[in-house]
Amino acid sequence: MRDTRVDFYLLAGDQINQLRWFCCRLTEKAWKLGHRIWIRTDDASTARLLDDLLWSYQDGSFLPHARLGEADAEHSPVLIGEHSPAEPIDLLINLAADVPPASEQYARIAELVNDDATRKQQGRARYSYYDKNNYTLEHHKIN
Repeated sequence: MRDTRVDFYLLAGDQINQLRWFCCRLTEKAWKLGHRIWIRTDDASTARLLDDLLWSYQDGSFLPHARLGEADAEHSPVLIGEHSPAEPIDLLINLAADVPPASEQYARIAELVNDDATRKQQGRARYSYYDKNNYTLEHHKIN
């Protein structure tokens, strides 16, 4: 049994915006608990979208964050980007299609999956990898 716990959040619906909004909500919850978070994306354009969304996803909320590679990223509790940060991370929220490199180094990984056929298939492949490699797996249905 590995020490890494992987939580699969299964969201109803197939809209990518719903998935991104839930990512922001999960990020805010983890940040308020004092965790350092990395939101892993497939590409820079998705990182930019999330960067913008974290500023405005909810009225009156503010999540201090930075994109990886920005000057102030090392001091930010929330990092967004496609490459692994050098700083220690408490929670990795994986929005990328594949399993994060060196995934065993993280205490917690959140995998967000919705009803989109492609995302579902990618999620099943990641689940299979984690299961075969003895990660601790949890499931959460989000309506």
